[in-house]
Amino acid sequence: MDEILFTAPNWGDIFSGCTLKSSPQLAALATQAPPEFPEAYYRETVAAGQTVFHVNSAHSLVTIEVRRSVALARLGHDHVVASHEVKDSVDDTKGRADLFVALDRLTVDEPELRAEAGLNSILSIEAIEGTRRNMLEKVLDAERYPFALIHVTRRSADSSTLQVTITLHGTSKIWEVPA
Repeated sequence: MDEILFTAPNWGDIFSGCTLKSSPQLAALATQAPPEFPEAYYRETVAAGQTVFHVNSAHSLVTIEVRRSVALARLGHDHVVASHEVKDSVDDTKGRADLFVALDRLTVDEPELRAEAGLNSILSIEAIEGTRRNMLEKVLDAERYPFALIHVTRRSADSSTLQVTITLHGTSKIWEVPA
């Protein structure tokens, strides 16, 4: 795989602020969240009177472009994998966000997203379903590891980079990305 690109629409459209005096939103999140999600941290943040932000799922879209490597360029296709259901909590005062995506809710090769990514080939429904099945069963082992977790921190308020840790298939990798 040559590159994976993460894209998102205007962040102002995605995050909606909520000051949670009671925690029904966090309680609902807890019933859906993976066990590794740091729910206790966000409960303590709310209890301390701080604002916790959440992704507005009606406006959320994360796309990942999966490109073939040079060795495999003549085989298969490039793909666009997407999530329309990012779940999260964001503590802006501490420069921290924790997000998760249920892998079984990912889409593969939506025609509009393929076009936006410049992937002009048209894939059959069977090819798309086969790619999704292989991705979930053979590559991600989504039955055993049902979530992708993303932890984001900003070192300081004036930092121009974010540290992003992605945990997928039981393995975590860290990237420094421009903010």
